[in-house]
Amino acid sequence: MLLGGQQVRVVPFDRAAQPAEAPIGRDIDACFLQPGRGSEVEKVDQVGGRDAFGIEPQFVERQPERVPRNSRVGSERELGMEMIEASSAHPASSSVGMWSGFAGSVRAKPKRGLNGVLQARSARALLVGALLAAGCQEAQQPIDPARIAPIAARVEAIRGLSFRTEVPGRWLERAEVRAILAEDFDEAFPVEQAREGERLLRALGFWRHRESLRAALLDHDSEWLAGFYDPTPARILYAVRDPAFDPSFQEETLVHELAHALQDQHAPAFSLELGIDEEGDLLFGFAALREGAAQWVQYQDTLNREGWPIPSPEAARAEAEINLQDRTLPRLIAWGRVRVYSEGYVFVRRVLAVGGTAALNRALADPPLSSAEILHPGRYLERPRDVPFVPSEPGAWAEGCESLSGEVFGELGLSAWLADHEPQVDPSPLAAAWDGDRAWRLRCGEETHSVWLIQFDSNENAAAFLATARNLPAARSLPPGLEADGRGRRVVFHSGLQEAAREQLLESLEIARLTSFADYLAANPAVRERAAERIREASE
Repeated sequence: MLLGGQQVRVVPFDRAAQPAEAPIGRDIDACFLQPGRGSEVEKVDQVGGRDAFGIEPQFVERQPERVPRNSRVGSERELGMEMIEASSAHPASSSVGMWSGFAGSVRAKPKRGLNGVLQARSARALLVGALLAAGCQEAQQPIDPARIAPIAARVEAIRGLSFRTEVPGRWLERAEVRAILAEDFDEAFPVEQAREGERLLRALGFWRHRESLRAALLDHDSEWLAGFYDPTPARILYAVRDPAFDPSFQEETLVHELAHALQDQHAPAFSLELGIDEEGDLLFGFAALREGAAQWVQYQDTLNREGWPIPSPEAARAEAEINLQDRTLPRLIAWGRVRVYSEGYVFVRRVLAVGGTAALNRALADPPLSSAEILHPGRYLERPRDVPFVPSEPGAWAEGCESLSGEVFGELGLSAWLADHEPQVDPSPLAAAWDGDRAWRLRCGEETHSVWLIQFDSNENAAAFLATARNLPAARSLPPGLEADGRGRRVVFHSGLQEAAREQLLESLEIARLTSFADYLAANPAVRERAAERIREASE
């Protein structure tokens, strides 16, 4: 709302009946009419707006959630917490780990995989904290412990858990951000590795722009980063000091990051993310749980302090859509970064409804293993769980070939691909039929091939997807050189892969079924060793 040429936020009482008495916060980004309950249409003059503020009556939609009326506000202040942690420190990577790299909320180095980088709460994101601590710690101002302590106490009360050690904080200047992110990216993804990951995304139709993915990510993240928690042994909270951030927003940032710090101290499973490579979809599941839990703590804290009702799942998803309206990143990456918050929050609400904070603690110890479990919480809550897992090593079908990069895109990635190629059709029903996938970029002698194997829950859904892929409009057709084949429940995209290899992928490649994170670790014993080694490197 503009008042005297200045934007203000009006926070009415329970039914917005006393606007003249409502507190007005100047220099806030927008106006929300916020009743305590109900959803209705009301005229401004019916609540005294004309007399109290001297404004003309107009219709406003009153909702019990904070849904911004302005898309810029939506992307700057609310659910799009990627701005709070745009490159944070939770593991989430993979060989193409960039797409999922924004899904976490702690700074960690993404592992090999563009998917994970994009999800930036990637394990590699974790190592960014180490870079910060080593490279510019002396230039950073500490956050007064007296400011952190009461916020930490509020987080403890909401979660029913206690901090085992204090969490120090440091301010980070906006001018430092881009250099830090660039160093993090280049350390996480050496030049050739990043190029191969980007080539895989381009070959499969996820990224069509001329600009390099690295440049797009740095441009975006440098603008939006607002804070992060570094879960390496230093365990430091960082917050960006920016004139654009009002005190209320900085308070929310500290609450959110302290919630991550508490997770780190009570859910040691997350430290193993540093050892996970080329599993963007699995890391999205981890990050969505972590972000959703931190979002819930943040909203609960705001309710306790200011009386803002906690957003409903519908409002959270609606706000995420606002945050996605003005994006320059590929849809896959934008979805991975924004929906990790909204869908993670919806997932956490479901877990809490089933068993309260005890159930949330159990989930943090045994996180979701896919975006499908996040998007459909019932699949996670059912026992036994059933998560498909395509082996990361190419295997016999690619004999004589070297894997240059790899990724798992999951249901969320499949949905993003469909939305890119058939924007007039709702991708959700077909994407929900996802039952496992993996992509590889291979060097076979003098040739390179991009391959994406997708399994569906039925022959009919696989056939429907294959028909869609083969009959795309010319403007959104498959990238040059990419072909699509199918058999039974499987579809494979490939760029000239030999027929014998295609047949093995479609008919005989074994896809495991996982019931827990322990299953994944048992099938991938090297994860613990890699995680320990990377933590040692970050500590040196």
